[in-house]
Amino acid sequence: MGKGEFGIVTALTVLVAGAVFVGAVESPDPERFADVRVVPREISVYDRLKEQISPFHFGNVPRESFRGDTTVWVVDLDRNMYTIAQTDLYVTRILRNLGFTSIEAAERAAGGIVFNAVFPNGQPIEINFTCP
Repeated sequence: MGKGEFGIVTALTVLVAGAVFVGAVESPDPERFADVRVVPREISVYDRLKEQISPFHFGNVPRESFRGDTTVWVVDLDRNMYTIAQTDLYVTRILRNLGFTSIEAAERAAGGIVFNAVFPNGQPIEINFTCP
């Protein structure tokens, strides 16, 4: 028996074994899994903020670091879509709607805008929109 014939015989054996397995094994009862309820997870303020500022910057998620107790996000501002003034208005509105306090915004000397705010739980955050 040559290599080609051996490959054909092996393929046919696997095909027949697969057909027997599919025909002989019962499929799971769909009603067994009907009682499983997926509890919707409450999305944290942290994740909602990341999601809501995503249209204003390039990339997927902010670059995150920490300075003392302050969370620092650095993102690249998409200046083709939003000006600094528009970003200031929209991001300030997002922060207010999410319950942030002590919101401050200032233009960066190197270009862009920086937001300082306090999470509803009291943790400070700094969001730096840089101009690439």
